Amino acid sequence: MDFLVPAAHADQVIGDDLIVTGSECVGVDCVDGEFFGYVGGDTLRLKDNNLRIHFDDTSDNTFPSNDWRILINDITSGGASYFAVEDSTAGRIPFKIEAKAPADALTISRSGRIGFGTAIPQTELHIFDGDTPTIRFEQDGSGGWAPQTWEVAGNEAHFFIRDVTNGSRPLRIKPGTPGDTLCLRDDGVGFGTWAPAAPMELETTAKDAEFLLDRTDGASGMLSATAAAVVLGSKSDHPLNLVVNSTVAMTIDTVGRVGIGTAAPTESLHVVGNALVSGNLEVGSSRGLKQNIEPIDATAAMAVLAALRPVKFNYKIDPEEESLGFIAEEVPDLVATNSRKSLSPMDLVAVLAKVAQEQQQTIETLSRRVADLEKELERTSPVVSADPAQQTGSGI
Repeated sequence: MDFLVPAAHADQVIGDDLIVTGSECVGVDCVDGEFFGYVGGDTLRLKDNNLRIHFDDTSDNTFPSNDWRILINDITSGGASYFAVEDSTAGRIPFKIEAKAPADALTISRSGRIGFGTAIPQTELHIFDGDTPTIRFEQDGSGGWAPQTWEVAGNEAHFFIRDVTNGSRPLRIKPGTPGDTLCLRDDGVGFGTWAPAAPMELETTAKDAEFLLDRTDGASGMLSATAAAVVLGSKSDHPLNLVVNSTVAMTIDTVGRVGIGTAAPTESLHVVGNALVSGNLEVGSSRGLKQNIEPIDATAAMAVLAALRPVKFNYKIDPEEESLGFIAEEVPDLVATNSRKSLSPMDLVAVLAKVAQEQQQTIETLSRRVADLEKELERTSPVVSADPAQQTGSGI
């Protein structure tokens, strides 16, 4: 009857449905009397040192036929332990769970929400961690572009975007930041407002609305709106320049001197070019503003007037217009400025006024002398009658 005993390792082909009403163990390490556990024990057990489930689709070319495999652990000594799904046709593993992965590493709720580190995701994507939950975006260079890695993360200190490749954090948001601190809309950017009324608007009431431009190795400037005024200025020891067409049109230097047409003003107001005043030009001349007040010597004033050399000329900045005046380097010291590069019109007016006063006194003195001489002449001269009858002569 030996012909009824199958070979030790002969394949068994079951031509009908196979129904196992108990538990089943598959693998070379299954033993007679395999214990599957009590209530809730295993229904199917794979027991081997090389565990694989292969889905071999034999469909022809007109039907999907990709093969898949479930892999359990590496088969080499010292290899990794994991559960993986392999695309056997392509030879890739698109899904892997490593051994000892934490509980709730990946959860998909019945509403479709995905949780990382949580069994109860509260949003479409919920990342739960005890220290700085992070999302990484890594470009590895395989597509022909330079490698670059970014991270988006948040913790008790701030929410931030980190440039991992270059070691910087270009964007940070601190917990407790007020609502609408930064709003980007199709009609503008709002700071402190959801409805900017301009391409860029800063709105606040708690403190002054201020833009601060601060270069760590240079100037610091600001534009501010306070409860009382709009303020534009420098917050460091640097001048404030107003630039038009890449050229400095006006400067306020570090001591408050204003230059128009010059970046290096030497006076409180220094203008290089023509100035038009459509109204009164008043020069402060109060006694309270002055000291060492003394009258001008008439002789000195007349000497200054005699030494002045009036000329006509064209300013280099406006060569089309002819002007009249004096050369600052040539005028006498009495009307010269400290720089010897400019003139004070009031100085010249004072000299002219003094000379005019002296001339007026001279005129009045001469007028009195003429009047006195005329009177004396009338008193001492004989009276000449116009009547011929009253005249006597040798003809009588």
